[in-house]
Amino acid sequence: MRRRLAAAVVALVIPAAALASSWHIIGQGKASGKFTIAAASGSAIRPIAIQMKVTASPNIRAHAGYSIQCRKGSRKATGTGKAVGRTPITKTIALPVVHPSSCVVIASATLTSTTKMTVTIRAR
Repeated sequence: MRRRLAAAVVALVIPAAALASSWHIIGQGKASGKFTIAAASGSAIRPIAIQMKVTASPNIRAHAGYSIQCRKGSRKATGTGKAVGRTPITKTIALPVVHPSSCVVIASATLTSTTKMTVTIRAR
C-alpha cells in the first residue's frame, strides 16, 4: 500500500515540476540580409526567470542587448544588459525586482554579415 501511494505521489510531482520549469516564448523577431538587425519585445506576468536567445544561420559572432522593466505593486525597476559571442547565444536576464508582478522586455541583436537571425525572449 505504501509503495503504491509513493508511486502515485511521484507520478504527480514529476509532471508538475516539469510544467513549472518550462519556457514560454513571449516575444520573437526575425531578420535576414546584410548587416542584420533583429528585435523582439514581450511581456510576462509573474515571471520566475526570463531569457534572451539569439540564433543565426550560419552561426556567427553577434552583439545582443536587452532592456527590462518590472513592476511589483507601485514599485518599478529597470535593468539593461548585453551579450557578445558566437551564436547561439543564451543570456539569462536579471529580474530587477524580486518576484515581480509583471515585466516588459525589449531585446535586439546585430550581425555584420549576411545571415538569417532570430531573437527570442522566453519566460517561465
